[in-house]
Formats: sequence, C-alpha cells, structure tokens
Amino acid sequence: MVDETDSTIALTDLITLGQASEELGLSQSHLALLVRTKRIRGWKIGKTWLTTKEAVLTYLALGSKPGRKKL
Repeated sequence: MVDETDSTIALTDLITLGQASEELGLSQSHLALLVRTKRIRGWKIGKTWLTTKEAVLTYLALGSKPGRKKL
C-alpha cells in the first residue's frame, strides 16, 4: 500500500502512466489499476494520471508481479 506520510514530491519527478509504461515495462492499464487501488502513489491532473518512477520501482522491488496469480 501507499505510504501517505511522505508528501514531498517535486513536479519534475512526475511522469505520466504512459511514460512509466514505456520505461518500466508494465502496461498503462495495469499501472492505472495500481494507482486506483493505492498500491502505488499517483495523482490525476485533468484527464492525465501521473506517478513517479520511484513509486513504480518500489512496487516492483517488493516482489509484486503483474498478471494472474497461479493457483
């Protein structure tokens, strides 16, 4: 889950979900799901969703893998 205690994000650190998708290899729709479910930190400005590269890398470092879970 997202740690809401750290609120210091520079505007220069923000990237769109599309940019994060291209750079980090996750689909844009999966990133949107992670933001909506508060698994990674994100913000919506107008129609554009934003996150930070660090937020996505932290999520990936926790060992979370996208896709269906094996039974």
